[in-house]
Amino acid sequence: MSKSQITSLKALASQVMNLLELRKKNELLKDSMVALEDKNKELESFAYIAAHDLKSPLNNISALSMLLQDSYGEQLDNEGQTMLGYINSSSETLKGLVDGLLEYSKSASILDEEITEIGVNDIKEEILSLFSYQHTLEFKVRSSLESIFANRTAIDQILINLIANAIKYNDKEKTYIELHILEDDEFYEFRVQDNGPGIALDDQKKIFEIFTVLQGQDKDGKKGHGIGLATVKKMVEHMGGTIHVQSNIGEGTSFNFKIAKSGQMIANFH
Repeated sequence: MSKSQITSLKALASQVMNLLELRKKNELLKDSMVALEDKNKELESFAYIAAHDLKSPLNNISALSMLLQDSYGEQLDNEGQTMLGYINSSSETLKGLVDGLLEYSKSASILDEEITEIGVNDIKEEILSLFSYQHTLEFKVRSSLESIFANRTAIDQILINLIANAIKYNDKEKTYIELHILEDDEFYEFRVQDNGPGIALDDQKKIFEIFTVLQGQDKDGKKGHGIGLATVKKMVEHMGGTIHVQSNIGEGTSFNFKIAKSGQMIANFH
């Protein structure tokens, strides 16, 4: 063999070895991903069971503290009243956290539901009905579409979460929220836009992380648990989409997400 043939043969042998090593690493990576997925499923299952088991005693604590307040509140001094108030507020905070964990854990099962036709006007009417007690809310839907084809429960969960947040943390006398629904060949696109206080640029990267709470209290004085937006992100990504936020301090916030149309979504699930 000539020198050039020997050099080529060595280069080929080296390439074969590199390919074999790459294949080995790829197999190890696949095994690691399967193990990680199993661990995530175990963790979600544990979170659901733990949250479910905690809900009943927490409800009992809350009910008993309220009963104590109603029946014996007048017999307690100021310090006793304060301590009882702490029990009530702490139990309500924990109940909110437990409900959030249950919602986060159940999001995977929600995504198994069938894809159906959803009227855009039905989405508007349902949201107006749910938030009818908010007398300072002005809500509009802007879309040229009559209907979309998607997982109804998942869409409801996502939109209700985003709109509820926009209402709870709004700092204006009147709350304006607009929902835009668009489509292209592959995706349905949604935009939930409000006139609230806005979110700082550095915080926009954190808001979808679970248990991240940016504001201490909402306008009703209640503290968030930092699970809602993490649930929204999880559901959107499982529906073949993405979500991001645009915001300027004092000018409001826009949550923009898209989900794959039904054909793509089914392909992703399988």
